[in-house]
Amino acid sequence: MERTFTLLKTALIAIVIILSGKTAHSQTTYYDNYAFRIPLTINNTSLGISTDQTNFVALLKVVSPTFVTGPCQNQTGGSSSIPPFAIIDSAYSTSTELNYQIESWDSTTGTIYFWVKVPTLYKTGSANGLNKFYVYFGPTGTTLVSHTTAWQKQTWSNVTATAGITYGGVYHFNEDPSGTAPQFADGTVHSNDVSTVSTGTVTQNTASEIGAGITLSATSVMATGVTGMPNSQDDQSLSLWASYPSTPPHTANFIVLENSTNPATTGNGTQLGILVEAAVTPLPRVQTWRWANRKTPLVQYGTAPSANVWHHYAYTYKASTKQSWLYIDGVLVTGPTSNSGNPPFSGAVDMVSFGDYINNNIGGSGLHTPGGQSYTGTMDEAHIIGATLSADWVKAEYINQRDAATFTTAGSMQTNSTRASTVAGYLTYTWKGVNTNASDPNNWNNTTSGVSNEAPVNSNVSWIIPAGLSNYPTLGASTGCYALTIGSGAYVNLNGKTLSVGCNIYNSSGGQILYNNNYSSKITWNGALTSQYYYGSNTAGTAQLGAMEVNNSVAGTIDISGGPVDIYSLLTLTKGNLVIESSPASLTLKSTQAQTANFAAIPAGCSITGTVNVERFVKGSYPTDISKRAYRLISSAVYTGTVSGVNVYDINYLQNSVLVSGASGGGFNATPSTNPSTYLFREDLLHSDANYTTGLWKGIAKINNANAYDIGTQKRLTTANIADTTVNIPVGNGVLFFFRGNKNNNGSTAGTKTTLPYNYPEDVTLTQTGTLNTGTINVKLWFANSANGLGNNLSYTTTLANSTTRGFTFVGNPYASTINWEKYNRNSTVSNSSIYGSGGLGSTIYMWNATTKQFEAYMQKAGAVSTADTTTNLDPGTAVGSATNMIASGEGFFVRASSTTQTLSFRETAKTTAQPSITKMNDLMGKPKATTVAPEPLVRLQLIKDAKNNDEIVIRLNDKASAVYSSLEDAEDMGGMGAEESMSVLSSDSVNLCISTVPFPRKTVQVMPLFISATASGTYQFKLSELRDLPAIYGIWLKDNLNSDSVNMREALTYSFDINLSDPASFGTNRFQLIIGQNPKLTAQLLNLDAVKTKDGSLVKWKAKNEYDYTIYYVERSADKGGSFEQISRMVSNSSGNYTFLDKKPVIGDNLYRIKQFDLNNDATYSNAVNLNYSIQQDNISKISIYPNPTATTINLTMAPANPQAAYTIRIMNSAGTVVKQSSSQQSNWKASVGDLKPGTYLVQVTNTKSKSLVGITSFVKD
Repeated sequence: MERTFTLLKTALIAIVIILSGKTAHSQTTYYDNYAFRIPLTINNTSLGISTDQTNFVALLKVVSPTFVTGPCQNQTGGSSSIPPFAIIDSAYSTSTELNYQIESWDSTTGTIYFWVKVPTLYKTGSANGLNKFYVYFGPTGTTLVSHTTAWQKQTWSNVTATAGITYGGVYHFNEDPSGTAPQFADGTVHSNDVSTVSTGTVTQNTASEIGAGITLSATSVMATGVTGMPNSQDDQSLSLWASYPSTPPHTANFIVLENSTNPATTGNGTQLGILVEAAVTPLPRVQTWRWANRKTPLVQYGTAPSANVWHHYAYTYKASTKQSWLYIDGVLVTGPTSNSGNPPFSGAVDMVSFGDYINNNIGGSGLHTPGGQSYTGTMDEAHIIGATLSADWVKAEYINQRDAATFTTAGSMQTNSTRASTVAGYLTYTWKGVNTNASDPNNWNNTTSGVSNEAPVNSNVSWIIPAGLSNYPTLGASTGCYALTIGSGAYVNLNGKTLSVGCNIYNSSGGQILYNNNYSSKITWNGALTSQYYYGSNTAGTAQLGAMEVNNSVAGTIDISGGPVDIYSLLTLTKGNLVIESSPASLTLKSTQAQTANFAAIPAGCSITGTVNVERFVKGSYPTDISKRAYRLISSAVYTGTVSGVNVYDINYLQNSVLVSGASGGGFNATPSTNPSTYLFREDLLHSDANYTTGLWKGIAKINNANAYDIGTQKRLTTANIADTTVNIPVGNGVLFFFRGNKNNNGSTAGTKTTLPYNYPEDVTLTQTGTLNTGTINVKLWFANSANGLGNNLSYTTTLANSTTRGFTFVGNPYASTINWEKYNRNSTVSNSSIYGSGGLGSTIYMWNATTKQFEAYMQKAGAVSTADTTTNLDPGTAVGSATNMIASGEGFFVRASSTTQTLSFRETAKTTAQPSITKMNDLMGKPKATTVAPEPLVRLQLIKDAKNNDEIVIRLNDKASAVYSSLEDAEDMGGMGAEESMSVLSSDSVNLCISTVPFPRKTVQVMPLFISATASGTYQFKLSELRDLPAIYGIWLKDNLNSDSVNMREALTYSFDINLSDPASFGTNRFQLIIGQNPKLTAQLLNLDAVKTKDGSLVKWKAKNEYDYTIYYVERSADKGGSFEQISRMVSNSSGNYTFLDKKPVIGDNLYRIKQFDLNNDATYSNAVNLNYSIQQDNISKISIYPNPTATTINLTMAPANPQAAYTIRIMNSAGTVVKQSSSQQSNWKASVGDLKPGTYLVQVTNTKSKSLVGITSFVKD
């Protein structure tokens, strides 16, 4: 039979058939745990038989859309497993299944052929009517029957009306002949599988239903050692289908049964085939004969059937009467023929062959080889049984197998929706589009059940969104589906919600998924399949997603093989893998001015493969001005090649969006100029202002090599703009790129993008295409080679007079995600940090501000603990200008090495979903999502020329800092490139800084010289742009030595002045000083002190002014009239000006209180003293009796009134107020030994342990 024999693949299949009697039994309930059923009817009228057939094995056919593979098997709709189903005979108990065996399943047409053992196949015109069955499928739980291979083989056991009759061999011949021997399975319990012999050829035939099988040419398929076959002289029937291309010119065997031990002179067995024998007429003819006696056949028919037509052949033999019958195409052509004089020889059959007899060493020509009477042609569906089948059986077999389609009529599928909804993929809902509300039942039909106006019941069901409607679904809440099919021109609007998909999304041409400009619009792949797909013919319409998450419960793979998928906010792999196939498949991480998509940190065991597009928005200044026509520091989130194990990237993608210039013939799209527009930086050279290629920057001069990632540039000492060496750019390195806007002149000026006056630059989105950088990235500098021996170390050159640039290294964010510099060396095990710098690499980074043309520093927040490795806070450290801890995808920056052994590594956990602010990333993109943390004291001072040109410095104050330059505290000023003004603050050892950390000034002021410069004479302005957390006691003065002027910047905030380039005194390091010092008028002061008695003790109160969190108060008490004071409390100022303290244990007698204040300079100031006197008589709140008094050994206390709930603390103090004994009691009567005390007078103080209130005080005399 056709296609692949699936006997070994059907362990999950159950077929239940219900055969009706005279009247079909109605089934109102569903069998077992199945959700669907299809009624089947056998067309008994076509059989033309006059007797019922018992336990007849019929070939049934069902064609149903339900059996067409849905979009959840694989991206082409195919499958290797057959849907589970069961068959029940309607004339019998609904709990008794009929045995069946799958012949084939075509998952593209929904066609299934299967053999079913029918209890009674009714004769034509039977009073019982037609045979009726139910085919159940779609199990929703454990089924009653496990449809194993062994169970299916029972289909061919206990057949016919005679008990115990079992087929000896059933061969469907639909396996692959080139497979491992035995290639062809026996469908019966005997498992007499047959193999292809070594000679000749066997091929598979898939022409038609009875047209599959095998085609033989000069060979056979055979088996030895078979069991269960009918012996030579037993009842038997042999049948098969065969078609030969032309009438055989020689004797050709169809089926041969033999005994391997018969002598060569006699042979034994039964052969069914075409006889061509010169001495026998008529020829050729169909006959059955015993080996070595073919001239006297068992039965014969004198006309061979026509060629190129399928014919059904059947031979039967009845042992008791020694008669044979021969049928062709269900019609008896010969018989009964008496074989009394020529009976089959006796013997046990242990060999079977198809296409030739088996040579048993007869004539010495070899053992178990083809005998030479080979059949050339096609055969299919061979059956061997130890029973004499009736003419009606043979006829029914022929009619049934000839055309199973007309033999079986299938009714409409019926659905138990309650069961079906519990299993993923069983139900399908089709969108109608009455309106756009995705939850409105009026918009859906349950296509599977045939129910109209029913909304999808849960996320187990599949959705079909067809073409040609006016309204399409908009989600109002997060939901899910099993599979989603989007028709041409149709769409689903996620509308800020999440759609979870358990299987596949099929998007036909022009279909779309819309995110509605909402970054919360999300697709989550949460299936339990090893593969899920986004596929289809779509290449124009796009899946626009705010976010996409891979969270496959079995860690399966999500395969994008269809049209564009755009992600605007976040791509996350939680569990599973993501594969992007080749074109037309595409995945793009989008970038706009407002948002750039991040690819979250990849957990262990997850991966992404394939080519990805990573966008990077670059801000222009069209149509306003030319201010954004400037350099950018860029990096790459992808790699486009691997050289010596290092992933590298090219810059050719720039030319898709912008103009790039370089040396002539270098493959650039802009006219070459004096300087190229892209550069690499190397630290091992001296700085030069002549032009870029003569200093630290090496121009990229050639980008059209065979491998785009082979970059032409200058050798180390070459200064001309030529390509005299080829290098690669490893990921993690940065590139300097001059931005002119897009590639087109826009008429904003009289010039062009490359000629004066230059056009204003537009916003541009760059797109990198390659393999995403993932995992750990160890930075390897582009100029590292065997000659300089850098390896993975950063460059730090001490052999040159390059102190101002020594150690600076141009690196870049290697990921398609923002990374957080606050994660630098933050792990408790430093080498495991998300960003790791070895050897003491500093924590300051330098970023480029394309507006001000300045390099600006960011210093990591000091003192953060290991938990900062997960922080998402925005700028908790110190930032100059637009610098930030959030380094955007595609952004380059500088670090500074301080030795030759330092390295830099990035890890996945450096990623964050937070983004730099749009203001800070005005040369790229972004919008903040994070919160800020408490700042540390700092002063931010700007030097301003105009609204677009400025520079700034930051001064931080920390008691532990030094005024001398320290790379751990300060950041050197890198200056700018083409900046129109510049400013630095000088450390005490004259290092130009952009961030300076100094100690808090105490009694002497902190004087900091300022360096200023400009490219043009004119008026400039200082502006105190930020004053953060600096106590009011500190004044900030700007001193102008040229004009003998000074100004309090706390009050004035700005100071304007002129620079005259012809007057060196008007700029440089000698004109301005910034002075920070204390204002004596704002020194903390104690205003008054008071103390009063309360029932709980002494309440001390005082007032202060000008105090801050650096002010500390100590409450002191004296019990000896001021002779000495002890500290009883410490408080830190909260700046409220009013403070209290409760002394719960005042002493008997004088209690002299005072306040000791420490100010910012650690100077102590004392308040006046106030006195409270406590005596036994006036302060005895509750009566306490004590006896004996005086005493030498023990005392007894009684507290009145008695309180059973009370708990007491009892202290015995000497005359100096010192506690000499302390105890506790839960009783109002207490006894203690005092024999160890020195003679004298003692006080006894009793307090309530719970309320801390005084119960009473008394005294006794110790003798």
